[in-house]
Amino acid sequence: PVHMVRVVDTGETFRILLSTRDHRVLKPSAAPTSFPELRIVLFQLHAAGGSSKYAAFVDELHRVLSSADAPSGGAADSSGGVAELQRQALELATGARKEEALAVVTQELAKFA
Repeated sequence: PVHMVRVVDTGETFRILLSTRDHRVLKPSAAPTSFPELRIVLFQLHAAGGSSKYAAFVDELHRVLSSADAPSGGAADSSGGVAELQRQALELATGARKEEALAVVTQELAKFA
């Protein structure tokens, strides 16, 4: 992804592809990330499917985790890679760590509110 970056010291702005730069962590996260396996699949899904498909899927996943309903498939994508990522996310989220998954999905859903 291309991002607009501003250098704090000089105020200079430029566009960069983040994967082309070296990064260093200035300060570790305050809290450890919960359920990294699900987060990684969700990040991949967001990158592969785009924001609108991702938002629809996260909304559907939240609905499934918040109720006893089975997934309707309404937010499913027909393209192979995205469909496989959706299947993986659903499998992880509805497994033994459902409460952790609901917390992760709720955080992701808040990004679109």
